[in-house]
Amino acid sequence: MPHYDGLPVDFTASSIVALANHNADRYITYNLVNPHHDGISLDTVINWLIQWGINIKKIVNYDDWLKEFEAAMSTLPDTLKTQSYLPLLYGIKKPQDVISGSIIPSHRFSSTLKELSLDIPSITPALIRKYIFDLRQLGMIPEK
Repeated sequence: MPHYDGLPVDFTASSIVALANHNADRYITYNLVNPHHDGISLDTVINWLIQWGINIKKIVNYDDWLKEFEAAMSTLPDTLKTQSYLPLLYGIKKPQDVISGSIIPSHRFSSTLKELSLDIPSITPALIRKYIFDLRQLGMIPEK
């Protein structure tokens, strides 16, 4: 089952604060990833966006997608190129295998949050709709 490792940004921020407060006297690292085996992938999110009328061109062939992705980022102004994914393209030259859950171990993150009575939220259509609404309010996504 495909998987998207992303977490809601407000939850991520509050988790960092909670973990820092919980570990104020020691140094511990955490992998803040979505550990749910929910079948929600980036393709799932893209399909939701398309269903809601966001103008997205899907490119099925990975090599074709990578070429267009790189070409689009290459047209950015130099100041934005360094802030884009362009310097990291070497890491996605080939598609990754589809796995269930995250490849990144997050047991320490999950168990510590459980101790703190914090639940890791799933990526849901409602969450993505809220992000789209917020981005439209900021003028970053045009109205339909």
